[in-house]
Amino acid sequence: GGASQDGWGVNLVQQGGTVFSVWYTYGTDGKSSWYVLPSGAWTGSSYSGTFYSTTGSAWLGASYDPRKLVITPAGNLTFAFSGADSASMTYAFTTGPFAGTTQTKPLARQPY
Repeated sequence: GGASQDGWGVNLVQQGGTVFSVWYTYGTDGKSSWYVLPSGAWTGSSYSGTFYSTTGSAWLGASYDPRKLVITPAGNLTFAFSGADSASMTYAFTTGPFAGTTQTKPLARQPY
């Protein structure tokens, strides 16, 4: 979200016409929450699709157990690009603890 929005962020990776996004933030319990947008569709300079919440097995210091992976549709997510270094992210939760929440957040590219 940029330096003015420390504590959460989103990573976008594009391959051809597909954008894969990982969004990390905090849940209502203060614990980390992860959301993914595995695919979507382009409309002009905007990319939209269904995003999902994910939970699963510990993998650091333990054997990963793929049977514990749970993927749940969480809502709709749109990235509206206004240039190479800026965009907005609009999300609408349809399930889970944030159901009914819709917000738009400005995004600033942070190169790494």
